[in-house]
Amino acid sequence: MDSGIEMFVSLTKKQADSTLGVFMKLPEDKRAWKATEKSRSAIDQIAEIAILNSAISDVLKTFSFPADYDLNSFIQRKIELCESWDELKKLYMSGTEAFLAELNKLDPANLERSVHFPWGPMAVKEIMAMPYWNMAYHEGQITFIAVMLDVEL
Repeated sequence: MDSGIEMFVSLTKKQADSTLGVFMKLPEDKRAWKATEKSRSAIDQIAEIAILNSAISDVLKTFSFPADYDLNSFIQRKIELCESWDELKKLYMSGTEAFLAELNKLDPANLERSVHFPWGPMAVKEIMAMPYWNMAYHEGQITFIAVMLDVEL
């Protein structure tokens, strides 16, 4: 396996555990808290991660963005997941594992391969980094929520 791919497997696994760990330190009754009406809750961000990690595993499997992608369906799915912690946690874990499995199978010869996203083309080597940086970003957002709520991390 390519050492760059191995690095992202390791980093992504550690980041998934770290992000979930910070989230789990929030009291259950504060996980849906939002600072303002337009801001996002911690659980909403975990739902996004769960959905996207699973979706990116499919992109790595097919080298294509889903033709039937619908933003409203994505938003509705996040809402549904936020209402069932058991279902959300299951997708978070299974989506991350599916992504890591696809990453482990990735042929380094495909790293430069381009996949068309709605916002433009992306190389596979960029796509494979998405779950890692997305989780790191959201961990920061969740940490900020914890700080605002005076939660010990």
